[in-house]
Amino acid sequence: MHDVMPLGCLAAGARGEIAGVIGRPEYVHRLREMGLRDGVRIEIVQSGSPCILRVDGHRLCFRDCETMGVLVRTTAAACVETVATVASRSAAAPTAVNY
Repeated sequence: MHDVMPLGCLAAGARGEIAGVIGRPEYVHRLREMGLRDGVRIEIVQSGSPCILRVDGHRLCFRDCETMGVLVRTTAAACVETVATVASRSAAAPTAVNY
């Protein structure tokens, strides 16, 4: 089974293919010129902000807000990995409370 999710939700090391780009026409046009076209395979090198991804042997860097309009088709395993990564980040950052 394949899931479609925003690029910004993927963890480092996740792979997938572009399912679509949504947003203002000039934004979509610019991203397509950079190689983010439907069906193109990508790999997340670094998640977060900046988000770095590998596309056709090139590395592209995006701010957080720019990654939500890029939809990526992934395997279910990549989605589970993303949820586990987010959960581990939350658990790894304890909050100190002083009374």
